[in-house]
Amino acid sequence: MSLRDKIAKNPIPSAIVTGVVIVLCILFTIWQLRPASTVTPTDQLLYGKGFFSDDDGKTFYVDDMKNIPPYSHNGKTGVRAMVYKLSSTERRFIARLEQFKPADKAAIEAAMAQGKKSDDVVYKFKPLVKRPNEKTWLDIDND
Repeated sequence: MSLRDKIAKNPIPSAIVTGVVIVLCILFTIWQLRPASTVTPTDQLLYGKGFFSDDDGKTFYVDDMKNIPPYSHNGKTGVRAMVYKLSSTERRFIARLEQFKPADKAAIEAAMAQGKKSDDVVYKFKPLVKRPNEKTWLDIDND
């Protein structure tokens, strides 16, 4: 007896199995399309969100990438945080902090005010960087 014959002789169980498969496919599709609960590098590009810190790298938060660091956040100075995750422990940590020189920040904000996308403008300037809890911001151009 072939599979086709079994399906023809048992239409109700066949319909149930088919319905369950369809429902599982729909649920899987919805699950894949849901917004992520945490921000990943891909999410930063898709949703325009990124990691920032306003306490010198002790903690981080998610905010809009249109905020050009340094910027005011809850009465503190917010800077971009480069957050990494250890695959072995799932622990996240801030590897470095970034902010722009005042002149560069002004140029970026002026370009954005003219309607240019922040992504197109920000990458033309090199940020100042430092590790969390260090005092000195380093210029990437300096050797």
